[in-house]
Amino acid sequence: MGMDGIAFAVPVDEVKRVLAQLQQHGRVLRPYLGLKLVELSPKLADELNRANLSADAEEVPPRGLYVMHVQPGSPAQRAGVRIGDTIFGGGAGGSAVSSTRQLIDMLSGSIGKQTPLRLLREGREVSVSVKVESMQS
Repeated sequence: MGMDGIAFAVPVDEVKRVLAQLQQHGRVLRPYLGLKLVELSPKLADELNRANLSADAEEVPPRGLYVMHVQPGSPAQRAGVRIGDTIFGGGAGGSAVSSTRQLIDMLSGSIGKQTPLRLLREGREVSVSVKVESMQS
């Protein structure tokens, strides 16, 4: 019944963010867009591109967050995000995004605010502005 050499580390920035939210709102807020995403890698993009053999299909990029589902009535749907889009950047600084963790971190400070997302759609860059909501617990 003691410590067995197991420790968990929490980044100090995450602790500060959570404490600030607890002080301000009395609870931790998690950003909600209403998306199901897949983190792209060069290998996964290659597999998706080979599986999509139609001549008019757009090529899946090697990095970013591929949109697999958009919840009806969600902030993402209202902003115009579509299935097949790839999120590759966003936020006030236009930061690059290649993982769901990066997206969550970027959106955590934007709950209740309009936030730009940069998408790749049909081979073109598209910008949308999404109002980030708080996930209901």
